[in-house]
Amino acid sequence: MRKPFKKRQPRTIRMSASAAVLTTEEYDQRKLFSEEVKLLTKNEMEEVYRILRTCKAEFSENSNGVFFDVSKLPAETFEKMQQFMIFCKKNRDEFNIREEEYRQAQDALVNGRD
Repeated sequence: MRKPFKKRQPRTIRMSASAAVLTTEEYDQRKLFSEEVKLLTKNEMEEVYRILRTCKAEFSENSNGVFFDVSKLPAETFEKMQQFMIFCKKNRDEFNIREEEYRQAQDALVNGRD
């Protein structure tokens, strides 16, 4: 009997949050980043990859995705990634607000309320 065909997983970015030479605060920031990056969309993850490439950060790539150790990123590279993460969160929040305003406007039109 043949095994059912498995769908190929989409490319993801994974990283280790282990650190040896970081302060506790830096470690916590990088640990939080490693959790938040899991929530990024495909396009946002591609931008993280571009940041890695342009900063010449160390990473590996195979058929399963792009992998890097967040604890080994230079401070400048990590700062760029944090700024991008802040941009993504702000963008997502603004989109959600606009979407809710749009939904409320539609409800008001349909129900005749102000």
